[in-house]
Amino acid sequence: MLLCYGFYAHGMGQRNRDLRQLEDKRLLLTGQLQEASVLKGELLLEVESQGDPAFVQMVMRKQLGMVAQGDTKVCFED
Repeated sequence: MLLCYGFYAHGMGQRNRDLRQLEDKRLLLTGQLQEASVLKGELLLEVESQGDPAFVQMVMRKQLGMVAQGDTKVCFED
């Protein structure tokens, strides 16, 4: 009878460890899902905005370093 209790206690301990591992993994995946949802929203907004002239101008300024006609570009060296 004592042997059965020992096996039972060991099994319950293993079960509890497995449950903790699964809960940790669930929390990690939930966080990753939220991050992916935010990124998806940002990317959808960017795709929808690509036809907007203001968006095109912003991209040209930020990514290509261009300036509008009549503006002055100032560059700082490190």
